[in-house]
Amino acid sequence: MISQPDILARQYSVSHVTQVQRALFWQDIICSLATGAPRLLKFDNRGIFTRLREDQTYRGYFTLPQGFIPHSHGWPAEVTAVFEDLNALCCIVDMIRQGTTESISLVDKTNEDTFVNPVPLMEDFDDEGYPLCNSQAELQIRLVDLLSTTGRVGSQSEEALIYRACLFAAYLCTYRLSEGVWGGYFAPEKCVTNILDCMTDFARQISPWKLAPDIKLWLLYMAGGLTKSQLLEEQAVALVQRYRCFYSAGYEQDWELVEMRLKKFIWCENVMEKKMYNFWQECQTGF
Repeated sequence: MISQPDILARQYSVSHVTQVQRALFWQDIICSLATGAPRLLKFDNRGIFTRLREDQTYRGYFTLPQGFIPHSHGWPAEVTAVFEDLNALCCIVDMIRQGTTESISLVDKTNEDTFVNPVPLMEDFDDEGYPLCNSQAELQIRLVDLLSTTGRVGSQSEEALIYRACLFAAYLCTYRLSEGVWGGYFAPEKCVTNILDCMTDFARQISPWKLAPDIKLWLLYMAGGLTKSQLLEEQAVALVQRYRCFYSAGYEQDWELVEMRLKKFIWCENVMEKKMYNFWQECQTGF
């Protein structure tokens, strides 16, 4: 059905066939996220970020945030590429939200006076059935492929837990950048649950004489700040308070310092700042 649309087209319209194919692709992606099983259907649409990487206007956005560098030495090269692409997307989304879309548009080479939005977001497709040819879907496909190789059997090392949690956090961020009508869907909360599971396992392993790295703070704030579930937010708050013994005194009491630490990782001002600040306030109730 996917690879031979001409067979379906004999009985159905092209638009109907396209809708069926798209629904099957999305179902495949979400099932992979939910179960950890590899995707069954092939789809590759990396042209969006390839084009942006080649443009000198956006090239500087494609960097790995410095907070990940101490942990990335054992990561596959594809992970670094995904995080670089997501970092660039966050920068571009911030510019879009600030009303400067004209400054981040690519010139159509066939018409120098025509500007094209380089990163159509999910909300732009509320009336179009959510095609896979957009930047968020492209990243989500790559992330579920990486997650399907991590496994979740038995005890995992500290770095393995960080790696797995980072992939879920990246998917969560990608989803929250623009949701359209799907803001209440289960996928982001599935990511939050898995991040909290990883951080709970990590808390059992970490030495009481060892300071927790900043990446743990970012992961917990991603989970607690971007969830829409009060129960999951409360679990994240409890974990933040549990981790305080692994940080230096006053580590998390000053919001400006916390924000500075969070910005060393994936960060989208428009999507995250207010949510993270509200979560920080919730965490202060334990003092």
